[in-house]
Formats: sequence, structure tokens, C-alpha cells
Amino acid sequence: MITEVRAALFVLATLVIAGLTLMRHRRAIAASTVAASERLRRAAARLRPGLESNQGGEPDPRTASRYEEFGAVMHELSLRSFEPEAPDEAISSFRQAAEAFRAGGKVRKGNEVEIQTGLLLHDYGLRSINTEKLRECSQVLAKFLAPRKGKWLFRLPREFYQAAQAGALANLGLRIGDLSLLHEALPLCAPSRKSQAKGKFRLPAFAVDSVAGDTLRIIGREFGDRGILIDSIEAARRAIEAKKKIGVPNMLASSQDELGKALSDLGELTRDPEPVREAIEAFEEALRNLNVEERPVSWGEVHINMGRALTVLGKLEGDPKMLSRALESYRDALDVISTDWAPFLRADALDAMGETLSALAGLRKIQDIARLAAESHRKAEAILLRGDMVGTLARVRRNIEAAEVVQAG
Repeated sequence: MITEVRAALFVLATLVIAGLTLMRHRRAIAASTVAASERLRRAAARLRPGLESNQGGEPDPRTASRYEEFGAVMHELSLRSFEPEAPDEAISSFRQAAEAFRAGGKVRKGNEVEIQTGLLLHDYGLRSINTEKLRECSQVLAKFLAPRKGKWLFRLPREFYQAAQAGALANLGLRIGDLSLLHEALPLCAPSRKSQAKGKFRLPAFAVDSVAGDTLRIIGREFGDRGILIDSIEAARRAIEAKKKIGVPNMLASSQDELGKALSDLGELTRDPEPVREAIEAFEEALRNLNVEERPVSWGEVHINMGRALTVLGKLEGDPKMLSRALESYRDALDVISTDWAPFLRADALDAMGETLSALAGLRKIQDIARLAAESHRKAEAILLRGDMVGTLARVRRNIEAAEVVQAG
């Protein structure tokens, strides 16, 4: 009994100390991001007047490049700091640019900008608790992937856009609880693997590997398919090797994050701790290549994924220290990911933290920790109730029930 009380006090004290430390960390992050965000705001203010005068009128070819530049600025701003209107302004500006380019006879350029809009819809959709943007992304890409005669119109190969559409379908399927969309997504990834094996196109292969690899991971995890997970791991490794030659740390970090997730899922599926250890190393490498001041949401997302890997390893080895490390990783993520900025990721971190606390409660046999687990899941549920992701919400509610069972002893 005394040992259990001491363990409970230790866990609770650790959580309090971590919270106080992260409050100081939050202030430091906020101060360091102000300068970069302010530069982007000044750039947006410089570009905005010439665009507002054309709102509601016919597409003006002379403003096409300005719309495209404004969209890029707003997108970058949305990645660096919480700007409620930035994602929608970025999407709207890219759409205006696409129309203006086409009005000026630059049809190919207009189509490419519209596809860029589809990819942005995918990125923003992954942060959101509503499925609207993922649905729009799939519709945009499907329009351009329809069978057509003649030469392919875009710089990147068809396989890239197929893989992007597969990603939208797979994530949408998970969030609405429709696994048939994952079956629909899988064939869209397969051509990319075949084409690369045959060396059919010369563009950087990582463009397809990066997009298709994480979709394959989702499908392999949900279907319990070891072979598909291995395909995902191989795609991530190829992307990492290619990106190392380019030397852009943010790009490299994204593939290291994808590799870590795939390795962790494989280790969990096969109950083999070795891939999970490799996953943790991949996440640590990703964090070394990410600057929290430039990409706070990406930095926080890697911490969520590393927390999950640490939890898997802690469960496999019965090691509470790994579970405690996972809790610290989630708290790092929650320090930079707000409900307003990226509500889905915030809910995801809280739900993952709840699973880790449940695992720790099971190892320690302490009901108070299970109570904290249920509270964390309920916080995730409260965020998701504002959206339409019924599949994700159902999973969180199952986790609440599991935590309550542990709490009941």
C-alpha cells in the first residue's frame, strides 16, 4: 500500500513539475516566433490592397502572380503562428490565382495552382475536426485525375496526385469510420511503387514516396497487414535518402517522422520492440531537423508520434519509465498545439496521453492515474464533439470506457 501511494505521488508530482516547466517554455516560444510572423504580416499587408480592389470582379490576369504570392505568404503564416483566417485566405487566394492564370491563357499554370490548392486543403484538413477540407481535396484531385487523352499536363507525374488523393481518402475514411475508403485508396498508391521500380520518371522520387508512404502506413495499420507496413517503411527510407541530398531540414524531418510512425506501427503489430526503438531514434532525428520557431505544429506532431512509440515500447517491455517519457512528449506537443490552431491534433494528443496514462495505471495498479486517463480522453471528446469526425469520436469513447474499467479496478 505504501509503495502504491509513493508511486502515485511520484507520477502526480512529475506531471505538476512538467506543467510548470512547460509554462516557461511556452513564453520562450511565443517570444521567438513574433519576429518571423511579423515579417509575414507585413508582406501580407503589402500585397492585400491590390487584391481587395478586385474582389468579386472578373478574374484579372494581371493579378494572378500577386494572388499566388499572397496565398503563399498566408500559408507560411499559418504554419508559424495562430492566425484564424490564414488557412482560408491562403486557399481563397490560390483559387483566385488559378482563375486569373486561366483567364490570361495560362491554362497549365492555372491547373497547377488549383492542384496546389487541393494539397493545401489536405494539409489543413489534417488539423481540422471537420471533414470538409479533406472532401474538397479529394474532389479537386479527382477532377484532374480523370482519364484524358494526350500529354499529361503537370510537372509532377500522375502518380504523385494519385497518392495525394489516396491520402485524403484514407484520412477521411478513418475520421468518419468508413474503411471502404481505405480500400479505395490502396490502388492509388500501388502505381507509384510500380513506376518507381521501373524507373519510369526522373523527378525526385521522394515526391511520390513521401505522399504514398504515410497512406500505406495508415492502411497497413488498420488492416493489420505487415507487408503494406514494410512497403511504407521502405518508401520513407527512400525519401529520407533523397532529401538528405537536398539539404532542407524541414523536408527531411517530415520523412523521418513518417518512418518513425511506420516502424512503431510495425513493432506494435508484430510485438517486436526493435522496430519501435528504431522509431524513437527516427523521431529524435526529426526533432533535431525541426525548428519549433518555424514549424511549431509539425514539431508538436512529432512529439505526439514519439509519445505513441514510447507508449508501445513501455507496454511491450512493461517499463513505466518509457510511459513517463511518453507523457512528457505529449506535454511538449500540447505546449505548442492549441485547440483553435489545430484542434484535431490537440484532441489526438489528449487521447494518446489518456491511453498512456491507462497503461501506466495498469502497470502501477493505481486508480488515480486511471482517473487522469479518463479525464484526458474526455477533453479530447469535448474538442471532437464540435466537428463531424464520427469515426475518431467513436474511438475516443471506447478509450474512455477502457479507462473507466481500469479506474473501477
